[in-house]
Amino acid sequence: KIIKCPCGYGNLSETTHAISCSVCKAIYIKKNNKMIDLLPSKVKPLDKNIEAKVSNYYYSQYKKPFLMANEKEGWGFNQSNNLGSSFFLNDLANNIIEQCNNNENNLLIDLTGGSGFLTFKLAKYFKKIIFCDISIEALNRAQSYSRINDINNIYFARCDYLQLPFNKNIASTITIIDSLEYYGHSWDKKTIQDSWMVLRDQGKLIFDLHLTRWYKKKSPVREYSKNEIITLLKEFNSSKIKKIDSSFLPLSFIKSINMWKKSQKYLSFLPPCRKLIIIKK
Repeated sequence: KIIKCPCGYGNLSETTHAISCSVCKAIYIKKNNKMIDLLPSKVKPLDKNIEAKVSNYYYSQYKKPFLMANEKEGWGFNQSNNLGSSFFLNDLANNIIEQCNNNENNLLIDLTGGSGFLTFKLAKYFKKIIFCDISIEALNRAQSYSRINDINNIYFARCDYLQLPFNKNIASTITIIDSLEYYGHSWDKKTIQDSWMVLRDQGKLIFDLHLTRWYKKKSPVREYSKNEIITLLKEFNSSKIKKIDSSFLPLSFIKSINMWKKSQKYLSFLPPCRKLIIIKK
C-alpha cells in the first residue's frame, strides 16, 4: 500500500469512485483512475506571522472543488517568461538524474509538482511517479499534458505536504523543489522529517533551499543562513548528505543558456542563491 489517510490511522477501503477511512470516515474522491483527492478534512493552522498572501493561498486551496471541469486550468511553466528558471530546472533535473541509480528508481514522489516541468523531465527515469500538489488547477494541467504526450507512468494526488498521505518506507526518491520556506522553518523541519519516513532504505530525499541574500527584495520566502541549514540537517548522518551550489545570479537575470553556464562556472566564488540537498537513507 502506498497511501494512507492523512487524518488518522484507519484502514482504507476502495470503491470505483472513492477511498474511505474506517476511523475518521473521510471519503477521498477519485477523479479518474490516475487522480485522487487526498486533502485531509481539517486544514493545518499556519503561524500568524506567515505572509498573508501565502496563508490566503494555502487556505483557499481547501475550498476549491476537486471535480473541476476545465482540464486546462492552472498555471503552467512558460520558458519564454522565465528563462532563468528553465535553465535552473534543467540543471536541477540533470543533478537529480545523476544521483539516482536506475535499478532502484521504482517510485518517485514529487511532493510539490507545481508546473510539472521537473516531473516530466524525470518521467522516463522512474517506473512510477506520483505528482502531488495542493492546487487542483496544477493537477488538471499536468494530467492534461501527460495525456497529450502519452506519458503513462504518472499518477496525480491533491495533497498537502504538511499532512502527508503516504505510508512509511515506500519511495525510492522524494523531491520537494522550490516549495519549502513559505510556511516557516519549523514546518520545513517537520516536512523533511515526515518525508524521510516515507523513503525506503537507500532512498533519496532531494530538496532545495534559498540562501540568505543581502540584495533580495521583499519576499514571503524564509531563506536560510549556512548555520540554519546545519541546524536543519543535524539529525541526519553527515556522510549521507550531499550539497550542490546553484544559481549564482538571481534567475530573473538569466537570459540565455550561455549566460547560465557562465554564471555557474565563473561566478562560483560568489555565495550561491540556492543549495540543492540530497540525503540518502
